[in-house]
Amino acid sequence: MATIHDAASGIAEIAKNTDTEWGREKRVITHDTPLMAELDLASVLADENIAVDVARFKPGEDELAGKQRLRGLTEAAYIGVTGADWCAVDCAALAMLTGPGKGRATSLVPSLHIAVIALDNLVADLSEIYAHMRNLETMPASMTFISGPSKTADIEAQLVHGAHGPREMHLFVVTG
Repeated sequence: MATIHDAASGIAEIAKNTDTEWGREKRVITHDTPLMAELDLASVLADENIAVDVARFKPGEDELAGKQRLRGLTEAAYIGVTGADWCAVDCAALAMLTGPGKGRATSLVPSLHIAVIALDNLVADLSEIYAHMRNLETMPASMTFISGPSKTADIEAQLVHGAHGPREMHLFVVTG
């Protein structure tokens, strides 16, 4: 477990010490949530010349233009930093509900996914996540379960990381 400051420092270390694929500039995209704002990654990574974009619409931005702009930012990022609504401890699966500022692409498109979750959002198992979902006033458009980086061996039995999502994943559990 870590403090929010520890998590931000850990994310900065990962960003500094990992290489991008295809020689692109280092860019990070984050969800637009209070937890992500608290990390303040733009300030933490400023000295490293690593750009940090927040997945949010600009005030008055046309929806289609905003989606296209956010898609471009997400595709340019090599690290996606998200929160998670819950984490089932028994199988280490993150449950992420979509919503404004919390698109699926942030966790699925960049090569590395880093999730930050509050200790209070850890639950015993998937049945607890479903119980929490029954108490939601409105259901989200979608929900994603993430249990680790993408890997497959379906082509010539060769293990490949990152074929259908991030090739690497990290999780920070933060307290207060």
